[in-house]
Amino acid sequence: MLANKRAFTLVEILIVVSILGVLMGLGSLNYANSLERGRDQRRRADLQNIRANLELYKSKLPNSYYPTTLVVLRNAGYEVSQDPRLKVDYIYAPRNNSGLACTNQGVNFCTRYTLTATLELGGTYSVTEKLSY
Repeated sequence: MLANKRAFTLVEILIVVSILGVLMGLGSLNYANSLERGRDQRRRADLQNIRANLELYKSKLPNSYYPTTLVVLRNAGYEVSQDPRLKVDYIYAPRNNSGLACTNQGVNFCTRYTLTATLELGGTYSVTEKLSY
């Protein structure tokens, strides 16, 4: 005869496995959300750094204007970070005093700009030129 052995039943094992599955699912959602929050924070910091480099670029030019593209800024030796997930440049929209597109030729100098990042958790984050009074 068989001795009285204690073992888990199939139902008990299935319950434990399903509880572990639910806990792992919740943990992975929280982990993904924290990664998105971290990348959004990085985007905000990147835009502030690019803004500082744009101001430095402008201050070193005799006519005091901003570059027409971020590539021009990068080619001038300034650090221009890219979106941490998509690995593309942020949205840079330089404008002249009238708020129109600029070319930095003739009298159509880039004196204003908006730099924008799309956030993963919704919305956008933008910075503009520092106004001097």
